[in-house]
Amino acid sequence: MTDTLDQANEMEETLLEKLQSQGKTYDDYKCYLENLVKEFQSHLSFDRVENNPIIFSLSELLNIKPIPENTESVYPVFTAGRYSKDDVAELLGTVTVPTIKPASRKIKPMDITSTQLKPTRKEQNREKQKLSLSSSVTNVTEYIVPGVNGVYHISRGKSGILWASDAGGNLVQTNQQGKQLQMIKTSCENDGYHAVTMDGDLIYTDKNKNVNVINRITLGNTTTEFIKTGDWKPLSIHFSHINGDILVGTSKDEEGKITIYNKAGTEKRNIQRDSKGQELYSRIPHYITENINGDICVSDYSKQAVVVVNKSGRHRFSYTGQKFVFHPFGICTDILGHILVAVCSKCLIKDHRGHTFDDLETIYSKNFTLCLDKIYNINQYYLPTSQDIKRDIKEDVLKLKAFMDKIRTSIKAEAESVKRLVEKAMSDNLEQANEMEETLLEKLQSQDKAYDEYNGYLENLVKEFQGYLSYDKVQNNSIIFSLSEILNIRPIHETTEPVFPVFNAGQYSKNDVAKLLGTVGPSTTKPAFREIKALDTTSTHLKPTRKLKERGGDEKDVKQTRSLFFSVTKVREYTVAGVDYVYHISLGKSDRLWVSDQSGNLVQTDLKGTLLQMIKTSGIDEGYHAVTLDGDLVLTDRKKNIISRIMHENTITEFIKTGDWIPISIHSSNINGDILAGMSKGRKGKVTRYNKTGEEKQNIERDNEGQALYSKYPHYITENINGDICVSDYSKQQVIVVNKAGQHRFSYTVRESVFHPYGICTDILGHILVIDTNINTVHLLDQDGQFSSLLITSQQGIENPLSVSVDKENNLHVGRSDDNTVTVFKYLQ
Repeated sequence: MTDTLDQANEMEETLLEKLQSQGKTYDDYKCYLENLVKEFQSHLSFDRVENNPIIFSLSELLNIKPIPENTESVYPVFTAGRYSKDDVAELLGTVTVPTIKPASRKIKPMDITSTQLKPTRKEQNREKQKLSLSSSVTNVTEYIVPGVNGVYHISRGKSGILWASDAGGNLVQTNQQGKQLQMIKTSCENDGYHAVTMDGDLIYTDKNKNVNVINRITLGNTTTEFIKTGDWKPLSIHFSHINGDILVGTSKDEEGKITIYNKAGTEKRNIQRDSKGQELYSRIPHYITENINGDICVSDYSKQAVVVVNKSGRHRFSYTGQKFVFHPFGICTDILGHILVAVCSKCLIKDHRGHTFDDLETIYSKNFTLCLDKIYNINQYYLPTSQDIKRDIKEDVLKLKAFMDKIRTSIKAEAESVKRLVEKAMSDNLEQANEMEETLLEKLQSQDKAYDEYNGYLENLVKEFQGYLSYDKVQNNSIIFSLSEILNIRPIHETTEPVFPVFNAGQYSKNDVAKLLGTVGPSTTKPAFREIKALDTTSTHLKPTRKLKERGGDEKDVKQTRSLFFSVTKVREYTVAGVDYVYHISLGKSDRLWVSDQSGNLVQTDLKGTLLQMIKTSGIDEGYHAVTLDGDLVLTDRKKNIISRIMHENTITEFIKTGDWIPISIHSSNINGDILAGMSKGRKGKVTRYNKTGEEKQNIERDNEGQALYSKYPHYITENINGDICVSDYSKQQVIVVNKAGQHRFSYTVRESVFHPYGICTDILGHILVIDTNINTVHLLDQDGQFSSLLITSQQGIENPLSVSVDKENNLHVGRSDDNTVTVFKYLQ
């Protein structure tokens, strides 16, 4: 029996190795597809059409590697012996391969008709008949929800009853006829802060109490504190219809996370970082839902992404829109596993009219759409199909193990009564069975590896697509002339399912030892390829991106914008020792500068990165230091409410006392040497002007209508060449500009979008340059506050800009929040 069982184990190991190899093949193929999508997306992010490689070299990128083929496993067969007391040789029977032909694994064909979105305007006439999804969207009904000003979140209950909330904390229960059934005043705003359980109870977050809680309202309208979230503020909530878990998006300081509770309110798990330790969410994970496969989908407005993790909390992907500013709001999923997310109106792509594209733009538009098609096909067909096959392989592993366990059970049951007589014979047969199993496992593992390689191929192809999509110049993009070669995606490999061995139990007696165990051997059945049906090559037309549509605008304006972007060139880069990040830069004389981070570290360095001096301060993420005309350093002390001065001989003196106002930001005027300080007290903010000797000259707090100009946090301040005082106010989400007399001139913000202003400076032409950490760029304004352009973007290699300063050579120094590097750009010609 032992020998026969060993043989069966070896055969099982062989089959498992084969299945594992097949699984690895599909893992590699998945990586290839994901990298290919990234490459496509990088090409789609190019600002200039003529520099985009997709115009001239698209064909190679479009040729996606097919899904790897592999065969299904053919399981070993145990031929059991038949025995009696006088016929031990036929005791255990034999293991044999069944005569059943291995079936190919079914690969669901890609149904392109279900994915046809609205084509580009140029192709609408010829593609009208291909529209299905867009044309099928019809208005079924419409109802008004009384008691709310805007519908920021909807929680559907039973019997057509729903809860809806607005941005003012109003939460109402209504039916679809618009009849108000109940109203609750909450502390929440524009978040998905309520949900209905499977029992029909309402659960909602309460983030403004002394104790952050999640409340529960039962059908009897009894309100109870259900869950306490400690020092984490609960923002969004979702009730799982899979297992009854409660998913909560929470916030603390600048961090966000997802906490999962069971239906009784007991904490099960926290999800905050990915496998590399990076934060998954911003501090505002404001909408949350769950997909049919258990994925947790979070709409993160501040991060401008839909962040998706699997049910174990592992990061699967983040969706950030298509070539436009992406501001996600409400989110849900449907029965097919689609993720539907609402975006603000500014993010919508509007049809463009009244212009004609030239030939280059036409080619770019066509190839741009082809690249979008390929990305869609990869995400909707290649990746899901190959991963479905991988799941089949994993199921085959479990089936194989279960089947081989049954064979082993049969062998042991047959041999138990004659074990002392047939021990050696059984061991030999089991070794044979194990060899057969090992062979089948190797085959399955080979299939798995083939699909991994196919995944890798697809991911690399997506990367190649994205590379072409990101070219700036249309005439340099090879997809114009060589598109056909890359459009052929290698088909998904065919694989066969394993055919398991069969154990035929024998009949035996003490004298039938010779026929006791029988044999375990490989099946004679030829392995069948797993079925992979061909991809339907009907084009999947997507809407062109907003930027592409906007290219139809005034040609002169477009060229002017492009020339400004194109004129930004990197001059040099230096690393600042002694700080973690670069939150503020004060440029001095002789190529020396002061730099601070968020932890109170203030260092003096030169442009080579040599550390000259280091001071520990009370400052954090604000512009709390400046260099005077005399070369002295002035800095605020928010703990002592003073402004200090450090002279050339490094003597630190108490320069100005600010009383009960906390000094936040500071600037030394290059016009007359005055000191401008941004102050805070309670919920109020102001700007105070001192002369160069520290005497108070002016306070600026309100406009001519008596309205407060600043929030409690005027955290960066500068002066323009005409004497205007420019304040970057993060809490107010504005750049507030007053003239030198303190009269309000204008306030700059971004309409219909979040604006997070940080570092601010001006240049020799009177431009105002301000960091926007919401979209990680630099807004360039003219002297009157009119928007000119986005000066620094990710195209310049700066992912997280935070601080800005212009030197005497009119070069722009940009610090960042992800390391201690300062990059210098030339942008004025």
